[in-house]
Amino acid sequence: MECLPTNSLLEFHPNTLLSIRKTHGLDAPGQMKELVDEFEEWVKNQDHFVKKDFSTLTANVNTDDTVQFSFVSLPENMLQSIVWKQWEKDTSERLKLSLHQDNTDEVFAKIKEEYPKYVDHVHLKRVQSAEFEKDKKTRHYLETIIINSKGSLDKAKTRLTRICSYRTEKPYYFGNYDIKNDFKEFDGVIHVAILPKLTKDHCRMIFIKNSCKKYQSDVIVQFLRMAIMILDYMKCHDYSDGVIFIVDLMDCSLLQLIRRLSFEELRKAEKILIDAYGVRLKGVHFISSLRTINFLIWMLKKVVSIKIGSRLCAHPNIKSLADVMPLEILPIEYGGNERSLESLSNDCVNIMASQEFRSHMIEMTNARLKETIEETDNKPEKIRNVNID
Repeated sequence: MECLPTNSLLEFHPNTLLSIRKTHGLDAPGQMKELVDEFEEWVKNQDHFVKKDFSTLTANVNTDDTVQFSFVSLPENMLQSIVWKQWEKDTSERLKLSLHQDNTDEVFAKIKEEYPKYVDHVHLKRVQSAEFEKDKKTRHYLETIIINSKGSLDKAKTRLTRICSYRTEKPYYFGNYDIKNDFKEFDGVIHVAILPKLTKDHCRMIFIKNSCKKYQSDVIVQFLRMAIMILDYMKCHDYSDGVIFIVDLMDCSLLQLIRRLSFEELRKAEKILIDAYGVRLKGVHFISSLRTINFLIWMLKKVVSIKIGSRLCAHPNIKSLADVMPLEILPIEYGGNERSLESLSNDCVNIMASQEFRSHMIEMTNARLKETIEETDNKPEKIRNVNID
């Protein structure tokens, strides 16, 4: 994957793809492709995997602000031009141009003028290629696992095995749930949204507003089921270098929530979200004016690593949150410039209720292990806490 697909829900910076890869030492031309090729081949050779193909149908591709065309051969007529010969020789300057970075060199100023011809050429070659049908699928899911594993293929293999292992042993968390019909108790009182814009360091924010006064006994199970749906969507469509959660508890019955929590369920949630899905938690910001919030944070710190525990914090009001968060990302009612949380949440729900995503979730029910194969090394209960930067 040399570009990020367009997405009605998520936005990216022009340099997101290259910057995140560079952070993990994977920015050399063709390096990520080779890694994903190896990962894909490894998956196919795992006899205990039921699902052997983790590619998904791709959406339209945004070619304006990516490096998709930066390493494609030139057409013959362009090779006769001095400026395009220079393009062929200088890959570093080529990369700058394809990222739309300023370049005052006269040669590359001329190339900028003719760049649309180059784009048209590459598009035509791609359509004519026998690889075009293959390109309709993306291996985004596998690549994001590698990114979540900080570029380590061995860790990526372990994470995918854990995902399949949990799906085999605890299927009640991973069913084909309908976000509009299977979470009725959350209607009007729980709003969850993946915020569209990334932070400057390419982190994604997930906003949760909880206004519940009463809870069912399986509230953590329901929250975890919804979280898994969101994470599966992000593995297929997002490209970020960490996640920040914002949890508004100002209007909920916090004491009632705490009474429904158990360390056992919290540990299961931590293992699935952190150990298996590889959520790189950059922070959890609670909003609550009650001192009870300190007890909730204490409970959570009991089940996560010291590093993650240090990233849990509480804000007494909305102003305190707005003082430390980028305003261009926050919803308007939280002092930001983004649309309202309700509007963003509705968009998120509609996307996850779409036929495309429902089909993906049905397909993911096969992401499990053959129960005839005895697992000895990667039982979820034996997985220890890991530090995720």
